[in-house]
Amino acid sequence: MQRDILQKVLYKWILPKTDCEKESSKAAPYLLGSPAYPDNYIAAILEAEAKFKYVLIPSIGFLLSRLYEYYGISYLLCYPSIELKEEYRSRYASRGNTDDFTNVFIDQWDTRIRMLDNDENGIHFKLNSGQFLTDIKDALDSADDFARQIPIERNKEILELKKISDMKLRQGCVHLGGYASPSYYYCLDLRIDENKKWVYNLGKLCGERSILIETDEVQSLETFYDHMYGVDQDTMLRKLDSRQEVMRLIEEITETGKLKC
Repeated sequence: MQRDILQKVLYKWILPKTDCEKESSKAAPYLLGSPAYPDNYIAAILEAEAKFKYVLIPSIGFLLSRLYEYYGISYLLCYPSIELKEEYRSRYASRGNTDDFTNVFIDQWDTRIRMLDNDENGIHFKLNSGQFLTDIKDALDSADDFARQIPIERNKEILELKKISDMKLRQGCVHLGGYASPSYYYCLDLRIDENKKWVYNLGKLCGERSILIETDEVQSLETFYDHMYGVDQDTMLRKLDSRQEVMRLIEEITETGKLKC
């Protein structure tokens, strides 16, 4: 099967790695999501759709719904039969996935497969034991040719999605402490490679110390706290003004145990 695959990673802070290292880092608890998701992801899908015959994306329910409902994109659902849980557990282990990754997909196996079974918008292809996508190439080609519509000009939509993504990254922040009282945030432009690298390393450090951390858009975070706590939000959400303050807070959390997972 033509291997024109959209290599779009949900976690934008991962540095270049080998295939094995990529597999072993999937679903690692220290990876921080991009504030621009899913807008940046959908923009990349729309761009790839215009270039390639196949665009491989994860079968995430809300993402598929948005592609179908907002952009009229039909899709092929390729997934294993529900009784193949243990076979796929072995597959994940043999290709180098960690327990964190395996737990996400195996622990939620029945729920995920039934969700796909109930998807009324996609064209379904069930993989049997030992099968891969290349084994159902002819069926996929036939279904894709049947489902494919005349290409739609999506430059306007792509431009708007990229504009939104750029704004969210420019107004990015790291948020420590989850939504408990108090929590802290530090603003930084997440379009800049050096900042992304720092946030990636910060995520690893906090992961090792079981400290709650995530990335967000400043406006979105402040709006949430204002909605939840009103005029007293400043006592709940406190701004940090430097990386040094962030690191001092992490050391304090490590010593006191407060704001931990």
